[in-house]
Amino acid sequence: MVDGVGWFATTITVLLAGIGLGSQIHKNYKRSSTDGLSFPFFILSLLTWGAWAAYGWMKNDSFIAFAQSFGAIMAFIVLLQFFIYKNKRP
Repeated sequence: MVDGVGWFATTITVLLAGIGLGSQIHKNYKRSSTDGLSFPFFILSLLTWGAWAAYGWMKNDSFIAFAQSFGAIMAFIVLLQFFIYKNKRP
């Protein structure tokens, strides 16, 4: 039962990061802009995903570690886009 909940949580988290942040990354790329996005929100997102990923790796909990690491990577990509598109207008 516990592993079932772990798989469910991992799946939902990966979908959030993959579809949610993935579509945002794609939209930013197509517009060459991060206009309308909150930089502090993505800083906090990266810190949150990253802290949970570190916790998962330290606890040897692959459910937490994998899903949160993927989210941290996706949030990091959005943050990179803030710098890549800093001086560009849509």
